[in-house]
Formats: sequence, C-alpha cells, structure tokens
Amino acid sequence: MPRYTYRCNNCDTTTDIFHLAEENVGECPQCNISDVLTRVIAQIRTPGKQQSSPSTRVGKVTEDFILEARQDLKQQKIDAGNKK
Repeated sequence: MPRYTYRCNNCDTTTDIFHLAEENVGECPQCNISDVLTRVIAQIRTPGKQQSSPSTRVGKVTEDFILEARQDLKQQKIDAGNKK
C-alpha cells in the first residue's frame, strides 16, 4: 500500500497515511475534522551526478580512479604470478 503525505488545512499538521490510490482519506488524525486534508506532493530523490567542490578541477576524480585502478591491477598481476 502506498504512503501519501497530507497537510491539514485546519490544524496545519503534516501526516503520512497508507491507503490505496482509489480510496478517499477520511478525517485528519490530529483534529478529527473531515475534508480538511490536502495531499502534499512528494519530493523525489534520484541518484545523480555528485556535486564536486569548486576546488576540484574537471576530470580529477576520473584521473584518480584510473591511477588507483592501475595500481590495483599491477598488484593483482604480481599476486597472480606468485601463485604459480
């Protein structure tokens, strides 16, 4: 069952209510008055590009990752050669 957030126009409280989309919400659970709830549009968070600090130049994170991956690969080759 989806969760919806509502704000009461009477007591100005915000509450989360679980119900089906086709169901009507009854009364405010705080003030017990009917027809005063307004649905609040949920903020959607999507994973996206990380914000870099202003001092980080473009491509620095990628270069650091490549260097670290190269070092890891060298170590793995050494470890694989020692196992023979």
